[in-house]
Amino acid sequence: MFGRWFESKPDPLLEALFSEPNPGPLKAAMKMIGQPCGEVLSPLRAPAEAVVGRLQEALGNLRVQGLLA
Repeated sequence: MFGRWFESKPDPLLEALFSEPNPGPLKAAMKMIGQPCGEVLSPLRAPAEAVVGRLQEALGNLRVQGLLA
């Protein structure tokens, strides 16, 4: 039952993390939660502003739920 519910409700954090085909969104999220991870190296790029906003919103929701410090 839970598996079906989980599959039908896309996770906003996972969607944002994998919305671009490079490590930019993951590195941005790690920085937002205080984890050192370095910069995105060339030829890759930092995530788009829209993706950064989605990450901030998703991480904020996890903090509100008490799932992230």
